[in-house]
Amino acid sequence: MGVASKNFGYLGFKHIVNGLSKLGQLKELTFRCGVNRVGANGAEITRDLLFKLPNLTFLSLNFYENYVGDDGLIEISKGIVSLEHLNRLSVNFGFNDAKGFGLIRAL
Repeated sequence: MGVASKNFGYLGFKHIVNGLSKLGQLKELTFRCGVNRVGANGAEITRDLLFKLPNLTFLSLNFYENYVGDDGLIEISKGIVSLEHLNRLSVNFGFNDAKGFGLIRAL
């Protein structure tokens, strides 16, 4: 799914994530959602989305330029770590206003 560069913010992003959260049996997800400025709230619903997709074996999360900050990166990483069947992962967290500790803790 590609929703990059749509600049719809948190509320628009929330509707997309709510739709994806109904796909609990999904095994592979490529989610290009950069340049949307969803902030920390967007990071939290992304975490919650990943909690609802426990069968993922592959995740490509292109989450650049969303300004989630350090705390947001940590929240998303909690969702990633919950994916017990995950065996392939690709993430892009560039330009998220992380000051250092968030990216280190997320990794």
